[in-house]
Amino acid sequence: MQPSVSVVMPIRNEERHLRAAVERVIDQHYPGDLEVVVVDDGSVDGDQLAVVADRWGAELISRPKSGGPGVARMTGLEAVTTPL
Repeated sequence: MQPSVSVVMPIRNEERHLRAAVERVIDQHYPGDLEVVVVDDGSVDGDQLAVVADRWGAELISRPKSGGPGVARMTGLEAVTTPL
């Protein structure tokens, strides 16, 4: 049995690319449990992020103000529930 894995995807103002990015992660067909955490780092185009995340079963965390990629990654890391 493979270990459970989380993928943290920090994004900002890239809603148009999120669907393709999440699809590519899911399409890897990882044999264990896979958790996808999308962190919206204060996007101004974030209206559709919840729709995309929900469609692919990803968790969406929205930061009201951008803290930069490092802060977004750490925010996502705090939310993961898997060992890897």
